[in-house]
Amino acid sequence: MQLNQLVGYPNVTDVRRILSIPISVRPRQDSWVWHWDSKGMYTVKSCYRLLQGEFNTQRPWSSIWSLEIPPKCPTVNAMWSKVGVPVVAHERMGILLIGWKDAKESAHVFHSLPNTGSNVQWTKPSPGRVKVNTDAAFDYANNCMGMGWVLRNEEGRFLAAKGLNVRGCFNVNEAEAYAIQKALSWLKDLGLGEVDVETDSQVVFHAIHATSFNSSFGSLVDDIKMVTTMLSNVVFYSVKRSANRAAHLVPREAVSESGCGEWVDFPPPFLVDCLTVESMN
Repeated sequence: MQLNQLVGYPNVTDVRRILSIPISVRPRQDSWVWHWDSKGMYTVKSCYRLLQGEFNTQRPWSSIWSLEIPPKCPTVNAMWSKVGVPVVAHERMGILLIGWKDAKESAHVFHSLPNTGSNVQWTKPSPGRVKVNTDAAFDYANNCMGMGWVLRNEEGRFLAAKGLNVRGCFNVNEAEAYAIQKALSWLKDLGLGEVDVETDSQVVFHAIHATSFNSSFGSLVDDIKMVTTMLSNVVFYSVKRSANRAAHLVPREAVSESGCGEWVDFPPPFLVDCLTVESMN
């Protein structure tokens, strides 16, 4: 089905679902894929997690964790009764929940420390090489994505950038992989090689260096590998988000079609300040 055939299609939900399916640039045979695993493989562990998730949605735990009420508030008994917890268990359950919530918040702070405390910056590529940074952004309200990348040389000078607007919303890993594939195809058309590719998605980075797997995400990763063979000396790097700021700005603008475009030698206004700061590194 072509995209123009979806215009005016009465079932909006079906249209959104169709547009959310990534399509590989290579012809592939249909095959069975376990949807709830990123590699498309059924495992007992993935099935267990699926069933646990379905069970957990039967009670509004997330809403309970976020309630800002004292542990002995008069409404607590009524709240627990609504979710099926016996009255005799309220006091003990309240203590356990408060302790668990505190532990969850402490763990969250602990895991956030490496990202918030670090300030890793973009660095110039080695002499004789160019560097392309890629990223993706989402506009779920309008069911579209922005893809973008920025190309710079060994002196840190801006060479080019491009932003694309893509209909539909993939999942995050698929969108990040799709952006890399599009950037590499663009480089191939320009006849460039000796390129460093930076992404702030560790999942995509590790998938590129792993064996192939059967899923929509795996198909996009295989597309990246295929295009890579058509370029000379491509090296992939996983970087922190703070080192990928310029690339982040391009897809953020591209979620609006008016923000799409291709810029050569002279960057768009929204990139100037970021590029100026990063060129000093």
